[in-house]
Amino acid sequence: MAAIAVNPIHRLITIGFVAGVLGILTFHQGTIAVIQLLGGSPLTVYGWRPIPPFGVPSIINQCFWGGLWGIVFYWLILRFGSRYPAWLIGLVAGAVLTAGVGWFIVAPIKGQPIAQGFNWPQMWRSPLIHGMFGLGVALIAPLVAKRI
Repeated sequence: MAAIAVNPIHRLITIGFVAGVLGILTFHQGTIAVIQLLGGSPLTVYGWRPIPPFGVPSIINQCFWGGLWGIVFYWLILRFGSRYPAWLIGLVAGAVLTAGVGWFIVAPIKGQPIAQGFNWPQMWRSPLIHGMFGLGVALIAPLVAKRI
């Protein structure tokens, strides 16, 4: 069977999206589960609560957005991977970018307080959970790239 030529941008999007979805299902949700076991999180693992406005289950919504973030993280890894370790890029991008967007863009759109109202005991969870998600993307992407 002849190999099919794949456009580099399609490859980046595919690898990043798949790695992002798998990062949500493993590292993101796994981190929430560990925090719950330690008594520090009221968040639901693999939740199916409908998310407005379309009523998509929470975990599906998280996988979709995780896939989009995975594309961004994979691009950052490809762009800066010669200077910094991929795991560090994923960890920092997850902790800073996704937590920052969640605190300062998504929360106000949803009518929630900016940065969780600067409630420090609650704020630490977001960079931790999202940082672990980014780490997961960085570790999963090379595995996905071998398959594509």
